[in-house]
Amino acid sequence: SSGINAEYGDDWVTLGNRLEGEVDKMTEENNKFAENNENLKKEVDRITEENEKFAENNAKLEENVNRLEGEVDKMSQENAKFAENNAKLEAEVDEMGEQNDRLEG
Repeated sequence: SSGINAEYGDDWVTLGNRLEGEVDKMTEENNKFAENNENLKKEVDRITEENEKFAENNAKLEENVNRLEGEVDKMSQENAKFAENNAKLEAEVDEMGEQNDRLEG
């Protein structure tokens, strides 16, 4: 005999028992893999949920940043107007000072 018979001998009962043992061992390993897969799926779900919360928070933060940028732009424009008005007032004050000097002089 060759092949399986040569490896295990001709005792089919012994061969059957060995194969059953192998099947049991593989079934046990498969069950462990299935359990690991379940745990990994749960972990993936948890991480996905966390990522969705982060994305939601990021969207809110981006909204706030855009709003604040809008406010800063508005304030910058107002500041530019104030600076322009100050320059005009300073020019008027200088002119009044010169007029006073002439009147006194």
